[in-house]
Amino acid sequence: MSVDLFQLLPAVYRTRDAQIARSRQLLTAAELEQIAQLQALPQPLPVDQQAELNELIARGSRGPLESLLMLIGEQLEALAYDMDQLYDDQFIETCAPWVIPYIGDLIGYQAITGIAPAVDNPRAARGLGIDVDRVFTLAFALGSALAGLGGALGVEVLGLDPGFPVKYIVYFLIVVAVGGSGSILGSLVASLILGIADVSGKYYLPQVGAFVIYAVMVIMLIFRPQGLFGRASAR
Repeated sequence: MSVDLFQLLPAVYRTRDAQIARSRQLLTAAELEQIAQLQALPQPLPVDQQAELNELIARGSRGPLESLLMLIGEQLEALAYDMDQLYDDQFIETCAPWVIPYIGDLIGYQAITGIAPAVDNPRAARGLGIDVDRVFTLAFALGSALAGLGGALGVEVLGLDPGFPVKYIVYFLIVVAVGGSGSILGSLVASLILGIADVSGKYYLPQVGAFVIYAVMVIMLIFRPQGLFGRASAR
């Protein structure tokens, strides 16, 4: 809560300051002209112009001591706010938006972009200047476009029937798991490896050919649990 320092002074000093304000012209010529222009406008004035007029009139009625103490009070309020913010800046949940990029710049951290940081920690990503909502929207649009393209290319070979999604959903999940979540290149490489392994297994080992793709998946995930191009989880 702000404190009016001028009202804390003894009455004799406040009275003397008011006498000085009445005996002297404390406004500049430009401010006096601005008051005259505002008062000449049709009444009532818009809110912003009325506030400006009231401020100029109040400034002219204030003595030099009251103006000085008002300025000191404003600076004290700003200082108190900054001191409170210093404590808040120690925590990522309450810090100012500029704190995280500033600390990252001090320690030489390279700016990151893309969907990975937005998914892992949206708040920290926003602090680094990443538009999380836009990234999610673009990722959804790109994923939908790729899904539509894949369906259009595969329907000529695989055919289309009501059970199409259920029939191939397992293969899709295996490709993503082997390639690594969030990696388009990983899904491409995994689809090539698994496709070759599946066709080769069914051709050379027809008795167990349908299980070759699962064996390849298990072996790869044993050595690369995060997938071929996935990121290792932090411990």
